[in-house]
Amino acid sequence: MNETTTPEFDKHDQALMMLALNLQTGALVQLGKLADPQSGQMRRDLEGARLSIDLLDMLKAKTKGNAHPEVAGLLSRAAMDLKLNYMDELKKERQEAAPAADAGVTPDTAADPESAEGGSPS
Repeated sequence: MNETTTPEFDKHDQALMMLALNLQTGALVQLGKLADPQSGQMRRDLEGARLSIDLLDMLKAKTKGNAHPEVAGLLSRAAMDLKLNYMDELKKERQEAAPAADAGVTPDTAADPESAEGGSPS
């Protein structure tokens, strides 16, 4: 028998895999890549996504050398994929903020274009 056989996939491995998949799915919702399952709305919460990615990284670090190879692979792939998507969304957010800052648009004037012109037409 080969000494490098893959360990059996047990209930703890299944639970860890489900946890990783839940964190990954939640982060994709937070990144605005998937619709929120409760509201059906697309939203972006980069701070929440960062926390989810950090949790996946923590799981990867704490289970290193002790996780089933399939779980370890999922944790690595999910963390890397989410980090790339996070950077993409962060770049988009900064690009969206730059034109508003250049034009002198504040959240108040963006919501009310008349106030940006110095008053309301009478």
